[in-house]
Amino acid sequence: MLAELTEWILALIRSHGVLGVVFGVMLEEIIVPIPSPVVIMAAGAILVEPGITFQAALPTLLFVITLPAAITALAGSFIPYGVAYYGGKPLIERTERYLGLGWQDVQKMQRRVMAKEELSVFLFRALPVMPLSLVSAAAGLVRMDVKRYALSTLGGMLPRIFVLALLGWKLGELYLSVAMRFENLESVVTFTLVGLLVLGVLAVRFRIVERIQRLVL
Repeated sequence: MLAELTEWILALIRSHGVLGVVFGVMLEEIIVPIPSPVVIMAAGAILVEPGITFQAALPTLLFVITLPAAITALAGSFIPYGVAYYGGKPLIERTERYLGLGWQDVQKMQRRVMAKEELSVFLFRALPVMPLSLVSAAAGLVRMDVKRYALSTLGGMLPRIFVLALLGWKLGELYLSVAMRFENLESVVTFTLVGLLVLGVLAVRFRIVERIQRLVL
């Protein structure tokens, strides 16, 4: 199913160009499990003429791929951001007695990261191996200011998309194998982050840190 969906997106890019890119990016932003580097690297390989100079390829890389894809990614990211922004607090309040994690804990976390939240979102967006939906949901959960979120998201997506499109153009037909390696790394990062989140919740629920401190001190 996933392979068929990915092939369909690639066919859209071949037949409709930038519209296929926009559609593919929108799908990957709303938690459809399309390998995120594949769409952009495919766009670079398909839409940029092979063998031309970098100067000749630059307009297509920037204005046909990077800018439309970055704007689409920003628009799509507001879906997980909005769900976490408005739904995160009620969910945490309902599960507090089971998990031991309350809204006050989230607010404490927000105060700790507030000074660096824009830089964090920018860097996480720029890294090709970071799962985009998790970044959006995390920013929404801590209720990051929407304007700062939008600017840091767009700022991070621009270099990410440009580099992936450039790689796709340079690699040509080899882009898919490299893109899947990026996707494998992204999956590892996703499982690692989810695992750390679960461990953090368990640590709060069972007061593991406090117990360790008592044993040490």
